[in-house]
Parts: sequence; structure tokens; C-alpha cells
Amino acid sequence: MRTALTLLLAWFGLEAAAQDALTAHRDTVDLFVLAGQSNAVGVGGDPALATGVIHGSAWAVRVRAERETRDAIVSLDTLGRDTYLDGTLAPAFAEAYVRIRDRRVAFLQTAVGGTSNVPTADQGKGHWSALERGPSPVGGPNRLAMALDTLEAAYAARRPSMPEFRLGGVVWIQGERDAQQIDNGLITPETYEAELRATLAFLRDTLEAREGREVPIYLVQIGYLAEGDTDGFERVREIQRAVAASGLATLACDHGTAFPALGMLADFGHWDQRALNHVGAHVAEAAAADAPPGRPRPTATPAGPGASTVRVLGNPASRLARFSEPVTGVVLDALGREVVRLEAADRTPPLPPGVYALRSDRGAVRFTVAR
Repeated sequence: MRTALTLLLAWFGLEAAAQDALTAHRDTVDLFVLAGQSNAVGVGGDPALATGVIHGSAWAVRVRAERETRDAIVSLDTLGRDTYLDGTLAPAFAEAYVRIRDRRVAFLQTAVGGTSNVPTADQGKGHWSALERGPSPVGGPNRLAMALDTLEAAYAARRPSMPEFRLGGVVWIQGERDAQQIDNGLITPETYEAELRATLAFLRDTLEAREGREVPIYLVQIGYLAEGDTDGFERVREIQRAVAASGLATLACDHGTAFPALGMLADFGHWDQRALNHVGAHVAEAAAADAPPGRPRPTATPAGPGASTVRVLGNPASRLARFSEPVTGVVLDALGREVVRLEAADRTPPLPPGVYALRSDRGAVRFTVAR
């Protein structure tokens, strides 16, 4: 593990397109850790179907290896240019979270496909056990320890010019590997339950000690594979529900069993982008309920004499919005931040995709810039 840590770079770079939005305001960005196995990674997703996000409101945080040249913070509205969080629940989570809570959000990916919770269920990709801190019997690493180390590296690497990270919680999607090994007779449901309780308790206590406050864990219940449900998958779901009911985690979404029948699997068992969008939105609703209030949104209701005379002409989703007459005012993004000031202009300069509000001398109006 120490060897792996020496590869972590002790600084972050900023994607040029997101740098101004990040440095313009010093308020916090809510950071969520994605943990577990493949459906937390989102390998079955299709970026083309991913939910759109407001420019400057959501990022992927990546601790990168020494000499690596990729950007360490990638805006989620650049889907298609970067594959780090393409095809995951992150865009849908971000869209819902920003809309509900008006807070910016970032994601740190620590999940690894094929990992188990119980060490003896591991087939080489690693395990998340808090009871066995070393490698699994087949040599897979302890992913729990690695995820916590990655989180510390992300905090340590933050530049002073960047807003502070506020740890919003952990999204836990894991259990399919253990369910399969219960069906294979290699582990028992009781062993899985003991490991899950220990892992979630360790995460909760460690992060609470670090942050000085409770850090929520949002558990997403597993579904089952395309070939049909099994006793192992049923038992894992029962245990996950019971563990969440005990207070160790918030059961943020339990709709996975509906995805196979709805044709929302990308292959033998991975959720497709429609399913990932559904899960992301539901987890965001739970997380938004636990988050502090964000910044007030701009209201875009007409006000004052002549307000209705200023309107967007033609296609309001064009990259260059044209108005019915020259206006003086300011364009705000959906988080209430000033984007550009207008001086007797009949159109805005090019804007990144997103939802905007024009506050002019004649009133206010919303418009959208498409991809």
C-alpha cells in the first residue's frame, strides 16, 4: 500500500474550462466518494444518454500518478472528452443535487469492478473488509484502505486557490460478488453481514473522526443478474436492508431488482445508463436532504414595466442567444454566479451549455444553451 501511495501526485491541475468557475468563489464544493464494485464504476453506461449538468457546477476529482498529464479535475459537462466518469451515476446525481440543494458537487472514484466485501469471496480484484486489513487469500488488495488513502491524497493536494472540499458522503454500491460466492457455497450470508457491518461502521467512524461531524453513507441495494434472481442475491439484499435499518447507512435506492425486467441491463448484470441515471437521481435526493443550504438561485420572473418586451428570439437553446431588443444587464448561471455583463447588447457572447437567467433593465428571463 505504501508503494502505491508513492505514485500519488501531491498536487492537482485544473481543466482550463473549469478554472475560472472554480476560483471565482471560495465557498465549499461537496465531495462524494464512490465506492464498491462495477455498478459504482458504471461500466455499463452510455455517455450519450447521461444526464446533462450545468457548466461550472460539478466535477470529477482524480488523484493522478506521478508524470501523468491528464487533468486532475474534469468538469462533468465535458462528457465525451474524458472517460473518467462517463457512463456513471455521477451526472444524474450532480444534476439533481445542484437543482435541489444549489450546492456545487464533485466525485472521487474509488470503486473497482469485481471486488468483494468478504476477503474469501475475492477473485483477485480486491476486497473492502474492515476485519481483514491485509490482502485476500488470492492476493487481492484491501480496497477500503486504498480508498481512504486516496481521499487523504485528494485533500492534501488541493491548491490554496481552490474552494474547500466538504465531504458530503460515501455512495456504496457493492455486493454482487459476495452474492455469487454465497450461491457457490464459498461464504455464508452471516459472514457477509458481519463484514458489511464492520466496513460501514469503520467508514462512518473514520470519516466522523476526520471531519468532526457525521458523514453519511448512502447504500444502493443490488439487483440481480440477467439470468435471474438467486438465493445469494436475495440474501444480500435482505442483509443490506437490515444493515441500513440499523442506522449504519441510508438506503438511498432499492430499485435494482426492477432493472432486468425493464431491459435496463447493458450485459449480464451491469446497469445501463438509464438505470444509472435513475440511481444517481435517487441517491442525490437522499444526499441533498442531508446537505446544508446552498446559495440562492436567481429568480427569472418578469418584473417592472416593459419586462415582457425582452425575450429570447428563435431557438433559445442556441449557443448565441439573441434578444428581442438591445438590453443592459447581467447573465447569471443556475447557481446565481455572474457570467457576463451586457451593455446595450442584442445577443450574448458564446456561453457553455447550461441554464441561465438574464437580469436586464427590463426584467428577467431564463434561457438554455444546448450542447
